[in-house]
Amino acid sequence: MARLALAAALLLAGLLALPALAQSGPLPDPVDPLKRSETTPGRLSVGVVLGYAPVSGNLFDVDDDGSPYTDTFAVHALTPSLTLKYAVNDRMTIGAGLSVRYQIEQILRHYTPSDVRYLEKGFLALLPRASLAYRLDPEGALDPTLSVTLYKPWAGDVSFSASLIRDPIVLSSSLSFAHGFMPPYPSSFSLSAGAGFVANDRISFALNAALVQPLSFAASPSLAADLSTSYNLDPETTRQLTVSLKGTVSGGSLGYGVRIGYALRELDPALWAAAVLGR
Repeated sequence: MARLALAAALLLAGLLALPALAQSGPLPDPVDPLKRSETTPGRLSVGVVLGYAPVSGNLFDVDDDGSPYTDTFAVHALTPSLTLKYAVNDRMTIGAGLSVRYQIEQILRHYTPSDVRYLEKGFLALLPRASLAYRLDPEGALDPTLSVTLYKPWAGDVSFSASLIRDPIVLSSSLSFAHGFMPPYPSSFSLSAGAGFVANDRISFALNAALVQPLSFAASPSLAADLSTSYNLDPETTRQLTVSLKGTVSGGSLGYGVRIGYALRELDPALWAAAVLGR
C-alpha cells in the first residue's frame, strides 16, 4: 500500500507538470509584486483532502503476566477530510470540518525466537472540529493571527501565528498549546516554522517543520517536516490543487504521509448553494 500511494503521488505531480510543458503560449506570469492574499467578507472556502499515513517501528514492553516482549509494528491510516471556512469580516473567519480516520495496525510480538505472535486490529472514527481565527492586525507586516480550534476526541487548541513576505519568499511561524478534556487530560506545546516560494501565478512550493512537546513526565518530543507543491487552476487562484509529503519522528518510530488536496476559495455561498442544488 505504501508503494502504491507514493507512486500515485509522484504520478499526480507529473501530471500537474504536463500543462506547463505542453503550453504553446507563454509560460505563467511571475507574481510581481507578491502580496498577501485578501479575505473578502461573506465568502466561503472549501477544502477536500485525501491523506495516507503509514508508521512503523519497534517497541519493548512487559505484558500483564510480567513477560517481556518486543513489538515490530506497522500502522496504516487513511484520512479523507472536508473543511469549510467562512469570512465573517476582514478580521474574523469561522470554520468547521470533518475527518474520517480508518486505521489498521499490524503487530509481530516477539517473546522468544520461537514464540512470535501476529496481532491485527483496526478502527474507524469520525472526527469533527470547529475553529475561529482572528487577525489582530491585517495591515501589519507580520499579520498576527490568534486561532482557537475545538475537535474530537474532545480537545482544544489555541495558537498564535505570524508571517512575513519577502518576495518571492513567504516566512511563517506559529506557537500553540493543546489540551485534552478527557482523561488522562493530555497537554502539549508545539512550535512550527515554514518557508514558501512563489514561482509564478500558478506554482508555489512550501516547506514546514513542527516540534511537539507533550507536557507529561518523561515524554519525548516529536518532529515533523512537510514538503508541498501547489498548482493554481485559474489565474484568480480560486481553485488550487496541492500534493504534499510529510515525514515524522515520534517515540522512536518513523513514518511518512502523502496528501492530495483540492481547495475552492472566495465562493459566494448563495451562488454555490444554488449550483450544488442544481437550481
